[in-house]
Amino acid sequence: MLTPEHAVWAVQLDPQSALVQNRAGVLSQWKAANSSAALPYLRRATELNSHGAAYWVDLAHGCELADQLECAGSAYEKAVGLAPMRSRFHLGIGQLLVARWRQ
Repeated sequence: MLTPEHAVWAVQLDPQSALVQNRAGVLSQWKAANSSAALPYLRRATELNSHGAAYWVDLAHGCELADQLECAGSAYEKAVGLAPMRSRFHLGIGQLLVARWRQ
């Protein structure tokens, strides 16, 4: 079974891989239930590959879980700009707007 420690090891082996950074972030987010620890990995993935819409959506989810709604909104907008035909990206923005409205 993969653990967040495996993710850290993978990042050390290949720190310039957007995929490795992204997977480390997602793994930290779900296995360790620590969205704040996941955000640096998720952000780094978008820096390494700013054209990967899926990386932006993963960052948006992480920001949302860490209650960083500004970050989530920006990341969703970037994802929609890169892949406007992906309806789930639009859905993410809509859900975020509803969450903001409820606050």
